[in-house]
Amino acid sequence: MDRAALLKSLLTALATLPVGAMHRVGAVLGPWLSRPGTRADEVLQRNLAVCFPERSEEALAALTRSARREYGRQIMEVPALFRQPVERLLARIDRVEGAELLDQAYREGRGAIIAAPHLGSWELLNLWVARHYPLHFLYRPPRQPVLEPIMVEARNRGGGHALPANTAGLRALYKALRQGDVVGILPDQEPPKDEGRYAPFFGRPALTMDLPVKLAARQRAPVVFGYARRAATGGRWTIRFLPAPEGIHDPDPDRALAALNAGVEACVRETPEQYLWTYKRFAHQPEGWDRVYPKRRRKR
Repeated sequence: MDRAALLKSLLTALATLPVGAMHRVGAVLGPWLSRPGTRADEVLQRNLAVCFPERSEEALAALTRSARREYGRQIMEVPALFRQPVERLLARIDRVEGAELLDQAYREGRGAIIAAPHLGSWELLNLWVARHYPLHFLYRPPRQPVLEPIMVEARNRGGGHALPANTAGLRALYKALRQGDVVGILPDQEPPKDEGRYAPFFGRPALTMDLPVKLAARQRAPVVFGYARRAATGGRWTIRFLPAPEGIHDPDPDRALAALNAGVEACVRETPEQYLWTYKRFAHQPEGWDRVYPKRRRKR
């Protein structure tokens, strides 16, 4: 059995377990995976300190503990989100808040853009949107090539269209928007330096991809923010859509990107413990700003 088949079998086996049970396991596993001394702990703590300087030491410690648990829950729900039947997963959504925002945006006929931060269960959000609208979205091939077909199959099985983040994928994305379809973007993924600009995020410069605002400007396409929030217990979710801040269509790219990051920040502040704080969102900084993450010494 090759590695891809073995991994798919493992995911399928784990997907037979109840989502609620996997979340409980994740809540225990997360603090261990992000224990002091690990890279995950280092990044998580630096991100929280940078983004919430106004919080007291006690409040920041409480948020850190919650974020560690959610980190584990996010990992342990992946088998279900990748391998369980789509209808079974969608039945676990308690409610959808703000669905009229996306519906109105889509009915305008100029295409619609969903900006979905790395918050909560973005894989579940993808499945729900694809069940209701023609959805197209980009993906970055994972570092382990064996994961790519598994990931693409999982994301497409709800009816969406995963497109590689290359020239052909970008052309297909623009075409989808021109024909009035819905385009999904993860707006808080740091791009290569030549594909983005610095914009404020939690008061700190963050290298931000300009693709979402370019897409919006090209078609005057409406932008809606969305995420799927995990319930505290029971393996269930709530999907929530929010309007984009004013300025998202500003011809000044700096203002448009500031509005984009403000939309991401608004989502995160609603459920801060479920954001992917183990991601180096501030890996690059403009000249004159101190680095956020210390250099790790290579082991000899």
